[in-house]
Amino acid sequence: MPEVRKRTSHYFAGLIILAGVLLLGSQSPAIAAARIASWNLKHLGWNNDKDLEAVASVIERFDLVALQEVMTPAAAKQLAAIVSRQSGDDWGIAQSRALGDNSYKESYAFLWRKSVVENEGGTTVYLDPGNRFAREPLSSRFTVTVDDKPLHLTLATVHITYGDRKADRSVEIRELDEYWQWLGQAFEGDRILMGDFNMPPGDAWSQFDIFAQPAITQGASTLGHDGYANLYDNIWTNGALPITDAGIADYPKWLGLDHETARKRVSDHAPVYIVLGKATVSAAMRRKEPEQAPRDCIDLNRASAGELDSLDHVGPSRAQAIIEGRPWHSIRRLTRVSGLSSARVGDIASSHAVCPLP
Repeated sequence: MPEVRKRTSHYFAGLIILAGVLLLGSQSPAIAAARIASWNLKHLGWNNDKDLEAVASVIERFDLVALQEVMTPAAAKQLAAIVSRQSGDDWGIAQSRALGDNSYKESYAFLWRKSVVENEGGTTVYLDPGNRFAREPLSSRFTVTVDDKPLHLTLATVHITYGDRKADRSVEIRELDEYWQWLGQAFEGDRILMGDFNMPPGDAWSQFDIFAQPAITQGASTLGHDGYANLYDNIWTNGALPITDAGIADYPKWLGLDHETARKRVSDHAPVYIVLGKATVSAAMRRKEPEQAPRDCIDLNRASAGELDSLDHVGPSRAQAIIEGRPWHSIRRLTRVSGLSSARVGDIASSHAVCPLP
């Protein structure tokens, strides 16, 4: 009889330990911070030779991004897929319909890292009862966890029309007062308004700078040909968020591009961002390393013409074209080189002769 009690006690003790292990295993690691950004992507979706892999390598440094100047819904979906593939994380997307009062129309989009950010829905295009906005703002509800506390956020994004004069922009800027109040009435929690305002903070902002505060007050976010020009992009909040950092992402430096190339291949605006909680935004990539990398491989961004010449379908002239087209962020982009069709680039990729690209 004592032996039975002993075995029974061991049995129940084992169950308790097993239950504890299962409980701990079922708990996902706590997310302590979120990186939130806004970026005007300069006609995303037009046939303008935009390097989507480079765009994605910038976006994946953040967790939640509002995009302006999305010209086609398919382009935003394609970009989300590339970000997911390059980062190794699953990214969600929500976007508006095409917005505009004339033949020129744009859309907005939100992209988010699903392991860090939860979209609660409620994606809404502002009805704009006064018809003051050329492109009505888009908002959506998100939840992030900062220091073990869930934060419920209403994110809104807008692209203020540039017009021919400052007065053309001021009409929409003044209407932001009404829109901000509407966000507070329609949704609970903290509000964030982000986008391209085509005007720096403190300049003809009516009463809006009483209701909200800009995260960025110094520097410039638009790219000139050899430097930065204007602080047109910003993130406005109600002042209650645990913002630990804010800034303008110097993405040309991250990608090793001069401003002229960056303007042409990526965007003439740099992302602006805030950080909630203990985290940083860094030029260093957080991408997952490939499981198996070839020991002897050819680096498209560093190899000599002679080394590139050894690749399938690449001779001396194409090797030189590859050098002139640097930096490369995807083997698939080699189709830009004359004579390298999709099929030939596929042969190069399947040969595993090229090193993994950043």
